[in-house]
Amino acid sequence: MHQQATRRSKRTGKPYIVWLHAAHVKLHDTLNSQPSLLCLCPSCHGYYDFLLRLREQGIRLERIKHRRQTRKRIASLVSQAA
Repeated sequence: MHQQATRRSKRTGKPYIVWLHAAHVKLHDTLNSQPSLLCLCPSCHGYYDFLLRLREQGIRLERIKHRRQTRKRIASLVSQAA
């Protein structure tokens, strides 16, 4: 697909112009002066960002679980030493 391509709506059947978006490959890379970008249509851009956020949520959850396990392990080692 290219910029200003004409597509037909699945819902209404009317033609519309597609304006492409630049999507950051890394979610929080907005301050980078030369970021890696993808050229996507608006719906694909939204889906791509959604998947990045889901992945980020999973990573955040695993970090929390790891911290809890580490704290439990340290607490058990401290109690054994005492």
